[in-house]
Amino acid sequence: MRTSEESATTWAAVGGVAAAVAAGGTGLLLLVNHYGPFGEARSPGALAALGGALVAGTLTFVVVRSAARRSRTLLAVVVAAMVTTGWVLLPRQIDVSESWVPRPNERYSCTGWSFEYYPPETFDASATTYCIGLEHRIADG
Repeated sequence: MRTSEESATTWAAVGGVAAAVAAGGTGLLLLVNHYGPFGEARSPGALAALGGALVAGTLTFVVVRSAARRSRTLLAVVVAAMVTTGWVLLPRQIDVSESWVPRPNERYSCTGWSFEYYPPETFDASATTYCIGLEHRIADG
């Protein structure tokens, strides 16, 4: 039979790994990007994304573990808040043009922050627009 300490540590580990993966993936999109702060350089962006992932994972581990040790209700509230925050803050591709030729006929808008991603050290790719926040479909016409 599991003790409450083992259960708290398990919940915290799962939450910490999920937060680290989400923060690391988002950091890579933002920082290892031709339009990002480091431009064509991959190493500084990758190291910053790794550092951000470690910090996010550690903070999540500490918060979830302390919530799980206090009560199941508090744990449920913290997990619900984490899932909601993750759903809103994970970047999603949005369609900002009608075809591969950039035309100003947007299909989605972003309530939040949008950024363009272009792989570094690439000469013939197309830029992808991502939304961090809530996206809304624009009606046709």
